[in-house]
Amino acid sequence: MLDAVKNKKVYYIPREPFSWFDRPPSFMRFLGIKWLINLAYPEAFKFDIESEAREFYKLFLGLELNDEHIGKILGKSK
Repeated sequence: MLDAVKNKKVYYIPREPFSWFDRPPSFMRFLGIKWLINLAYPEAFKFDIESEAREFYKLFLGLELNDEHIGKILGKSK
């Protein structure tokens, strides 16, 4: 088994309404950069990605996200 899997260091790239990091290229990458930096350097970049995502979705997409939506987008809920 891969060390990343054993150590629970495999992450789901958020894809709602489209990928935060891959294709199609879009403004969602700005949020994706924050998400990745927060995963890679949590001690240096201390911010709440859930709050950041809520603000981003409200500002750019006009959507109010609840806990269930945020969990689904970030791959934290089933």
